[in-house]
Amino acid sequence: MLTRPEGETRVVMKRWSVVDVSSSLTSESTSHLVGVVDGIGRVSSPIQWFYHDRMEAVTQSGKIYELHGEPGSNVDADWTFESWCRMHGINYAIDVTEEYWTHE
Repeated sequence: MLTRPEGETRVVMKRWSVVDVSSSLTSESTSHLVGVVDGIGRVSSPIQWFYHDRMEAVTQSGKIYELHGEPGSNVDADWTFESWCRMHGINYAIDVTEEYWTHE
């Protein structure tokens, strides 16, 4: 069973991507971070604000994700995302990382 870490306010995410998802239960689409936090795959709650200058995202849960390094993928993060999608009835997902990634 997947659990959400409690008590975190700021976390570092590596090998990250951003995915827009929706389900047949709602017409609303939300954007989520998918990546690795402390060596474990993670899917964030919906992104509320994104700060390109700091490469930080604030999610609906209030967590601040510091995005380190370039976007990427990870087997554990992919497995976590696929499990999360099944648990939440997600039937549509599209990678929108390029919309968030900035090259300097």
